[in-house]
Amino acid sequence: MTSYFVKRVVAGITSLFAVSFCIFFLIHLLPGNPAYAVLGGRQGVPTAEQVAIVTEKLGLDRPILVQYGRWLWRILHLDLGESYIQNVSLSQEIPKRLSRTMELVLPALIIGTSMGILLGVLSATRRGRVPDFMLTVLSLVGYSIPVFVVGAGLVIVFALQMKLVPTSGYVRLSTGLGPFLRAHILPVVALSLAPMATTLRMTRSCTLETLGSDYIRTARAKGLREGIVVAKHALRSALPPIVTMIGLLAGRMIGGSIIVESLFNWPGLGVYTLQAVGTHDYPVIQAVALVVAVFFVSVNVLVDLACGWLDPRIAYE
Repeated sequence: MTSYFVKRVVAGITSLFAVSFCIFFLIHLLPGNPAYAVLGGRQGVPTAEQVAIVTEKLGLDRPILVQYGRWLWRILHLDLGESYIQNVSLSQEIPKRLSRTMELVLPALIIGTSMGILLGVLSATRRGRVPDFMLTVLSLVGYSIPVFVVGAGLVIVFALQMKLVPTSGYVRLSTGLGPFLRAHILPVVALSLAPMATTLRMTRSCTLETLGSDYIRTARAKGLREGIVVAKHALRSALPPIVTMIGLLAGRMIGGSIIVESLFNWPGLGVYTLQAVGTHDYPVIQAVALVVAVFFVSVNVLVDLACGWLDPRIAYE
């Protein structure tokens, strides 16, 4: 198990270096010069001399490999750089924005996957009955409807018509638990519907497969209660692919949060990235992409370790 852990960590670190290389070079292929965005706040059209001065100041006139080496060296020293437009330290701004995004992603992931596993097991154990049919329809609806449609519908019903929660905006916990929860509930629910539907379908499929196994029939023949057979034997065997899928969902939800943050005027990482793309703020785009990559790779390493613990055969393959 130790060698398996070391291999997964080394593979994760190698992946991050490859991702950092791709991030930097792909972003620098974007059309336009950030110098124009930096000079955009001034009156009049920037002259070629002004653009050249700003380009040299930002280091954009140097060879691309030199720029990448400088950026990577700063990253290794935990320095994400500074925004071209706002002149703020990204080592301070990115964690603040990321924490606001995680306030949506983590609850949505926990609620969505937990409900998906419970409903998926219920659907599998009621195969061919009315609950199974209803849950299958629910999963298809939840998977098919775009998140912005779900969010807009929640706002219309619960914010505009029933006036139970605010339509948008971010509220800190220091303001009070009630306002904090009311501001979070709609974006969290909107973001959790798709992972719930995906987890439900995966859990149902994996549970049905394990329920037809020989060792499940043996457990039932021993006289074990159906609840113990399902929870202790069938579900544990079905968990590795479900956990793997949850790891992929976690990374995808970071990207999906951009739409939710825009819809609910949430000052998180997604909205910050959209603003940076519009102004060609390379350091912000690079820092956000790298942070998301670190999150995605870290989650998948943890998922691999969890699967190795759930099914020791994986670690010895």
